[in-house]
Amino acid sequence: MYSYLLPEFLVERRGERCIKCRVCERQCPNGVHRYDVELDMMFSQERECVGCQRCAVFCPTNALCVQPHPASYRPNAS
Repeated sequence: MYSYLLPEFLVERRGERCIKCRVCERQCPNGVHRYDVELDMMFSQERECVGCQRCAVFCPTNALCVQPHPASYRPNAS
């Protein structure tokens, strides 16, 4: 099922730093990261991300950055 809502978090992966060790895939409790053997690439499904930062913390090359989506609603005081 496709949703038209924006994901809550953006997962940015720097391709030049990613060594495809798949640590992020093993550490993610929600299955956000996936390795494609045929393409030899890592992919991220941002809709599943809850912002726990486990992938970014355990990445040995600091190739990942998880941050709130810039187009999401901003909290205000009122």
